[in-house]
Amino acid sequence: MSEIELCILANYPILYVVSPEETRFLEELERICRRNSRKLWAHTISTGLYQIAIARRNEPWRQREVGEVQTQLKDPITLLEHLKQCNPNEGIFLLMDFHAALGDPLVQRLLKDVARHFKESRNSIVILSSIRYLPRSLENEIYLLDFALPSKQDLSATLKSVFSTLRHRRLKIELSNADRERLIIAGQGLVMDEFENCLARAVVKSSGRINADMIDEIVASKNQIIKKSGILEFFDPTETMDQVGGLENLKSWLTKRQQAFAEKARDYGLPHPKGILLLGIQGCGKSLTAKACAAHWKFPLLRLDTGNLFSERVGSSEENTRQAIRTAEALAPCILWIDEIEKSMSGVGSSGNSDAGTAARVFATLATWLQEKTASVFVFATANTVTSLPPELIRKGRWDEIFFLDLPGLGERQSIINIHLAKRKRRPQDFDIALLAEKCEGFSGAEIEQAVIDGLFEAFDENRPLTTDDILQSFKITVPLSITMAENVQALRKWALTRTRLASNDKLEDERRQWRSGTIRTV
Repeated sequence: MSEIELCILANYPILYVVSPEETRFLEELERICRRNSRKLWAHTISTGLYQIAIARRNEPWRQREVGEVQTQLKDPITLLEHLKQCNPNEGIFLLMDFHAALGDPLVQRLLKDVARHFKESRNSIVILSSIRYLPRSLENEIYLLDFALPSKQDLSATLKSVFSTLRHRRLKIELSNADRERLIIAGQGLVMDEFENCLARAVVKSSGRINADMIDEIVASKNQIIKKSGILEFFDPTETMDQVGGLENLKSWLTKRQQAFAEKARDYGLPHPKGILLLGIQGCGKSLTAKACAAHWKFPLLRLDTGNLFSERVGSSEENTRQAIRTAEALAPCILWIDEIEKSMSGVGSSGNSDAGTAARVFATLATWLQEKTASVFVFATANTVTSLPPELIRKGRWDEIFFLDLPGLGERQSIINIHLAKRKRRPQDFDIALLAEKCEGFSGAEIEQAVIDGLFEAFDENRPLTTDDILQSFKITVPLSITMAENVQALRKWALTRTRLASNDKLEDERRQWRSGTIRTV
């Protein structure tokens, strides 16, 4: 029994349901009324009040029928005065978009009168709105509920119905059972109308081909929800795991979690993966890995810029944080990317003196959610330093794992050079990759990429092909971060190599043993 049905049977006089899904909620109310022999009435300010005929149990196929429309009851005040005189067994009154009238003091008074009248009857008012607005004066009379988004079972039933229609049109469906489950998972977080529209759009875009490309279309459609929030930013990543040089331990760990969001993982006893914290030197692939993971898993990638959370209005920063969390959970399964999280947490310790505790409250909201969340929102947080991170943020329980991304080793540098040459339409076999990798020790992945770009500029200016010497010259004139910020880099490595899991297996285990034995490796 749903909570809505429970409240109706318990004779709650007024319910306020937050949902944009009028059609699906009306169908749910029809089922409740059919099971409990209740009448159902609906009201809109554009139409008035009308009764909806409830189909019998053996006639679920019958088209919805409505009774005579009472147009004289369009006005909210006239409607409530009418409800005060209702018989005790009139049933359920669904008022759609009635929130717009709740600001009127007379409407508030009439609702209190109706609530008192309905308490001694089998009548209930259900206010349905996509906007959560409840005046303080009505908090004791109205019970607030959220109508859950479509479940996997709901989406599966809709998908089955759509595919049945497509088969009648002689369209071939090229989806495995695993692809169908991934399609349903991708649809989670959408209302049913949005899910159906996405399927229709994908069919049209693919010229009638029904395959795994539909998943990408549904993921892309979630961008609309992100734009409406104004707090999160939607990324459409084009990077792949093959474009991430090295980091084999991290990539293997992520690949093993790809299927952990499926229902069979719950049946196996696995929880939803929570997320990871990537700690490392700037330019070593933290953000790139987040984008590649989203593309690999075919999950929406949402970027949270914590600067967007803070507002001058009292209480707005905390509400923005809760809104960002609600939006991410509504789009689950998805990846929430919090880039350079240490910058937003740097003032938490002195927050009480600098901003009346706003930063501390925002952090507390995020930290509690990271610990307690059950939605399939995988959090990808990155940080360049640990000195600004509160200790409670980096403890086990907030994250599934904390990875350290160090400067690339020799083998990784070779992979990175190969990737960036191929990305810029050059054949890696035409270059001395071993020599290049040897000469850029201490460079980050971003610095290696920039050296390749600088070499291309030199060759382009002289109207000739790119050569190994061009890139070597770029390496020679570049001062890497590992030298300009040597003390900070060494301090970070010394802390991380004994306290975190290494993202790379390229000779870093030797470095870890050196740190533990007290032998300090310099760049």
